Amino acid sequence: MKFKRIQLSVVAGAVLLAASSAGLSAPLEPGKEYSTLSDRDASGALSAGNVIGWDGANINIYNYSGSVASTAPIQVDALANNQDAFFANVISNAAHLLVSVQGDPGGVGVWISQSNGNTAVWATKADMGLAALRDDVDGLEVWGSDTTTAGPLPQFGSDSNRISLAGDPGGFALFRCDLLNPPGGPGNCNPYAGATTAAIAAAVIGLNTAYADLTPEEVDLDALMVNEFLDAAGVTATQLLFSLQPVAGILDGGEIFVWTIGDAAASYLNQGGRIWDTANDVTALFGAENIDALEASPNAVIPEPGSLALLALGIAGLARARRRN
Repeated sequence: MKFKRIQLSVVAGAVLLAASSAGLSAPLEPGKEYSTLSDRDASGALSAGNVIGWDGANINIYNYSGSVASTAPIQVDALANNQDAFFANVISNAAHLLVSVQGDPGGVGVWISQSNGNTAVWATKADMGLAALRDDVDGLEVWGSDTTTAGPLPQFGSDSNRISLAGDPGGFALFRCDLLNPPGGPGNCNPYAGATTAAIAAAVIGLNTAYADLTPEEVDLDALMVNEFLDAAGVTATQLLFSLQPVAGILDGGEIFVWTIGDAAASYLNQGGRIWDTANDVTALFGAENIDALEASPNAVIPEPGSLALLALGIAGLARARRRN
């Protein structure tokens, strides 16, 4: 992986990662892709099933409409890779959590929940080319291949090969889109075995009986990370990190669950010194409760604004000492 220097800027009391190289949007993680609430192309025009690549200049990365059997226009609701980078790290609190919330309040497209409990701005809507669009960020995937020109897969390099659709049509919360060499041809998306709304409802109820009234029809997976791995028996297992759309009187949309497909119960994510359960006040953190997108970032140290001020004072003091000598 190629590394570039970054600089830290303090904006309204939050830390904002900024690129030191002209022409690149912040932050510098490669392979950034996102979808919007009503899928649009990079120009802002409505384009059902479209995902936008974001690496300095926004470009249309892929349209899933022809890959999913559907009689109605699809809306991509969540994006992931089958082996999302830093999945294991974030569930063990060894990485930062990236979060987008409904409405992108304050013009922030993506927040970061640091492993030490602090929160900061990871990317504004302006960084993402979304400032002029009506819609907010609704799906996010990073750490894939950088892409610079539009074109068909596989040349284009999208690695969002696990997606969820708005409304979880047919009771399927997750689709497997093996974009490079799937059975049936490139771009073919099929329901993911075991990841049904019925199974998710049962796993969430298995975690907390306060959700006992949740029905499969009310389940709508809204944010997603995926980790496929070999278990102790050498069999492929799949972990999901996910959030669900709010359900009145049951879920507020700020819960983050961890679940291995097939297990009887999910668990809550424990990250940044927080249990991401219904009691966790996501609005106090990010300005809105409903989580729209999830991802992870390496556990690089991001100084707090106060630490940056102390660092500046220390540097100034060192400069004065050198002048006196």
